[in-house]
Amino acid sequence: MSQFGADKFTTASRDAIEAAQLSATTAGNTTTEPIHLLVALLRQEVGGARTLVANAGVDGKTLATQAEAVAQALPRASGATVQQPGASAALTRVLASAIELAGSMKD
Repeated sequence: MSQFGADKFTTASRDAIEAAQLSATTAGNTTTEPIHLLVALLRQEVGGARTLVANAGVDGKTLATQAEAVAQALPRASGATVQQPGASAALTRVLASAIELAGSMKD
């Protein structure tokens, strides 16, 4: 997240990004993916993701279960030489787009 600057995100967003990174690390994934972030956002007790999903007519628990299954199916690495996962290109694009959108909204 450092390439984006933590100050560009809300506290809840930073918490979700950190949770996504921890999830990828714990699972042994080689990169942190957007699906890790989705799962983290849906797990937050406070935040807009659950509300947005519900307002879109989607069952949040079902979506979270499906997202967790996708995250669990990601490739894993193990062993002494495995490094902490970095942000994938896809996650980098998602975060860059979020910053761009927030900037356009003066948020």
